[in-house]
Amino acid sequence: MVTFWRWFGMGLSAQAIIDSGCRSYTVIEAHPVVAEAARAWAWRQAVPARVIEGFWQDVVPTLGPDFDGILFDTYPLTAAERHCNHYPFIPIAPRLLRGDGVLTYYSDETLDFRSEHLALLLNNFADIRLLRVDGLQPFDGCEYWTTSHMVVPIARKAC
Repeated sequence: MVTFWRWFGMGLSAQAIIDSGCRSYTVIEAHPVVAEAARAWAWRQAVPARVIEGFWQDVVPTLGPDFDGILFDTYPLTAAERHCNHYPFIPIAPRLLRGDGVLTYYSDETLDFRSEHLALLLNNFADIRLLRVDGLQPFDGCEYWTTSHMVVPIARKAC
């Protein structure tokens, strides 16, 4: 059983992680309406689940190395953040993870990682795996994904 942290969004991955087994779950959510939905969801869970309302940039400094895993899945707030909104978090994540903790995230990469992206991972984590996930079916008009496959990073902190 592990302790997980993830932003809430629609709650699909949150529920999948809880259903797969974890000892606690933390949601960070900036949007007040979504945060309220996350609190209602958290109250119904069989494991302790907490919701911290705010932007990750503001919340992270208050957190310690309490997480076995982090699923970082934010949405770019500006055009300049598109395709790199996760970059600022990568060097911060090891501080939040327990020994041997794992970071994964929506990377928006298809077959090859951009060199600056891969360098961030290699400079901050001891073990990197890149998994190709096939069979994705983005909905018509989806603004953030259009292909049937994605490369998903799994970055493990050194013990």
